[in-house]
Amino acid sequence: MQTSLDDNYVAYELNAYIRNPSAKQPIASEMHSHIQDIIRKDNIEILSPHYRANRDGTAIAIPAPAEGSN
Repeated sequence: MQTSLDDNYVAYELNAYIRNPSAKQPIASEMHSHIQDIIRKDNIEILSPHYRANRDGTAIAIPAPAEGSN
């Protein structure tokens, strides 16, 4: 669900249901990792006002995959 269109970003909300509530943190971490993997694979940059990228035509600022990531 898109929750807002702000000055520098679009805010989204993802709702999910899990069978084991005590596993919430590891499941959320894995889910965030998969989202970042997909975004990286599609060459989409995630920028925010807290991240500065010099847009001078050099390579895009996509971080390298984490160790053990696909």
